[in-house]
Amino acid sequence: MKRWILPVGLVAAALMISLIVYGRMPDQVPVHWNTYGEVDRYASKAFALFIMPAMMLLVWLSIKIAPIIDPKRANLKKNIGEIDTINFFVLLVLLGIHVMTIVYGLGYEFDMSIIAPIIVGLMFVVIGNYLPRFRHNYFFGVKTPWTLANEEVWRKSNQIGGRMFFFGGLVVILSVFLPRMWMLVILFATIVVCSAVPAVVSYILYRKNQSAS
Repeated sequence: MKRWILPVGLVAAALMISLIVYGRMPDQVPVHWNTYGEVDRYASKAFALFIMPAMMLLVWLSIKIAPIIDPKRANLKKNIGEIDTINFFVLLVLLGIHVMTIVYGLGYEFDMSIIAPIIVGLMFVVIGNYLPRFRHNYFFGVKTPWTLANEEVWRKSNQIGGRMFFFGGLVVILSVFLPRMWMLVILFATIVVCSAVPAVVSYILYRKNQSAS
């Protein structure tokens, strides 16, 4: 029961905040910013205020259901603590984005192009910290045909991927002190490298494992 209190509390907080500020929000609210921090999309205040609580609820339910329906659910049950922590962190980030959208909509403008890399970097650091801890499963971790086919390949690929995500996240966070163009290059390069390299490594490890056997 205790594991439900914090995530449900975050979803409820997002909903309560939306209800409280509804009457003060303009009819059209900024909901998206381009890479230069300029607003490039608006939505009705009803959509802007209630889409995030709904999304948070969906994310929470999805992450809670995963250990139940995963064919390797016995492995995931051993990672319940890690799953709950990631669940809480993702909901906290979504709540933060929700609050920032509301604050911006109320007229208190700030540079979203700086905040976005910090959020992405923090998520990468958290993912990198927990990635190596996950046992063989179909929902959380570096999922390729080769990691899913071999537990040893899974373990090594997630260890390498974890380090890359962790240090990549730190680099992205520190990039906010660089000129905007370099910050964007580092952000996109880190996303591509951290996504592609563990997949390539998993293939190499699988082929090596097959050759050895």
